[in-house]
Amino acid sequence: MSFGTSVHAALETNYEQKIHSFKDLPLDVVTDSFRDSWKEAAKVSIFDPEKEENPNEMLDEGVMMVEKYHNEVAPKIQPAAVESRFILNVPGLRRPVMGYIDLIDTNDVVSDHKTSRKVPDSLTLQKSHQLTIYKMAFRQKHGRDPRGLRYDYLVRKSSKKTGKWIEIHPMPVSRSASHELAFIETAKTVSNAIDAALFHPNPDTFICSPMGCGYWSRCMGRVLAGEKLEALDEIHQMQLDAKAKGF
Repeated sequence: MSFGTSVHAALETNYEQKIHSFKDLPLDVVTDSFRDSWKEAAKVSIFDPEKEENPNEMLDEGVMMVEKYHNEVAPKIQPAAVESRFILNVPGLRRPVMGYIDLIDTNDVVSDHKTSRKVPDSLTLQKSHQLTIYKMAFRQKHGRDPRGLRYDYLVRKSSKKTGKWIEIHPMPVSRSASHELAFIETAKTVSNAIDAALFHPNPDTFICSPMGCGYWSRCMGRVLAGEKLEALDEIHQMQLDAKAKGF
């Protein structure tokens, strides 16, 4: 569980009960939910010293983040579904796409919560497949498109002069048929690679870490230890063996 996941868990604690109660929980209940979640997550998280990540400071930032969201955003939203699981059947794809939609409100607006240290640019928002997938999943389930798609960015800011503060940025986006076709083509490429057991190592992702990847000790762990790259052949053979067994 990451910092962002812990923030999500706190927001969900409020929204899940609000579906039926139509009332927000007291603030201390929501912030305590974050504290409990983050204290457990911090025990198994990897912190980047170059980013000056400190679990205690992140705890304080998370409380500030949850508090600002709970006071300013949550009162305006009546949830209809929280962490809504979907299995999306994609045209031309042998396997389904599975996931969870953070929030669907009673106005049929689909929202995804993000925690970040900066506000994303418009190009980053427009090219992301995530809300394209959510739009398609919503349509498959309800027979209509959602009325809106939005990223809610919870941004941690700081400066030596003014200290730390939190900004909330609701960022509506649109998704066209072209977005959907682009996602389908990407999904086909990934699916074909899975069928061919082609899983190239990708060190440029946070998942590539001792805690995030089960292949670490046989892959980048060996690379960083200065060992030979034949380890990658071993991983490829393991993947072929797994495929032969039907996994």
